[in-house]
Amino acid sequence: MGDDIKARDIIGSAVGRGATATARDITVYTQELDQSGATISAPLRQALIEAREGIDKADIDAALKPMIIENFDKLTNELKKGDAKNSGVASGLWTMVYNVVKGIPTAVGALAALDKLRTLLGY
Repeated sequence: MGDDIKARDIIGSAVGRGATATARDITVYTQELDQSGATISAPLRQALIEAREGIDKADIDAALKPMIIENFDKLTNELKKGDAKNSGVASGLWTMVYNVVKGIPTAVGALAALDKLRTLLGY
């Protein structure tokens, strides 16, 4: 009682597929993006949010989804560093997330959002 549990910690496990916690998770993600003092453009910010939301909403195996979200969040954290980001780390995280989602036939909406983000990132 009184514990602060982020929705991303329970998506796909205790709450289950299609849980309403997804909306809260996106809200937390967006707030963290806004509060970070990030040096990213408004279009990139919006594309990150849309891609993250696409991943959350996609029909992805419950055992795989947390790993994808974790790597996407690591990518976001790296991008928030602006010019100080490690391009190799960002590129590697991008490749992991994109290739996994690309291989999931039921994640078409997430892939479309990731393609939009890819264009902005120049990958």
